Amino acid sequence: MRTPLISVVAGWLALSLSLTLAFSAPAFAQPHHESGGMWQGHHLKRMLNEVKATPEQRQKIGQISQGLVPDMKAQRDAHRALMANSVQLLAAPTIDEAAIEQNRQQMLAQHAQMSQRMSAAFIEIAKVLTPEQRTQLAAHIQSQMQHRQERMKEMSHRRQQGAAPSPPVASEPVR
Repeated sequence: MRTPLISVVAGWLALSLSLTLAFSAPAFAQPHHESGGMWQGHHLKRMLNEVKATPEQRQKIGQISQGLVPDMKAQRDAHRALMANSVQLLAAPTIDEAAIEQNRQQMLAQHAQMSQRMSAAFIEIAKVLTPEQRTQLAAHIQSQMQHRQERMKEMSHRRQQGAAPSPPVASEPVR
């Protein structure tokens, strides 16, 4: 039977890990893009080429994307501060359950803010695209997500077998 303290710490660690993974997910926080992920740089250009966006659509979506950058940078910085606090709480000589719970709630609130901002950007971008383009974009994103999941499974399988991971595919950033 788990004690309340173990339950709190286990939940806190699970949340910390899930938020860390969410903030470092390839779709939103590529290391080579400070904070726009797929809505910046060559990813954005590739997606806009994929849906055959008009020059006017490209300009509008580019503006939306640029507006997202400072917001996502602030979100990333807030997340890092909360993660640093998590590490300090974990390393403390005595476990402060109330502080851990407060930090967890702050992480949830911060994640909700990030999610809300990303949803707002998705809506703005969706309004610029035609229904056909949105369908094409959704298919492109699903394909990329599936590719990354397969790659992660392969890497996990190789680690379990003790083999070195295969080099990244040319279209993927080196991590």
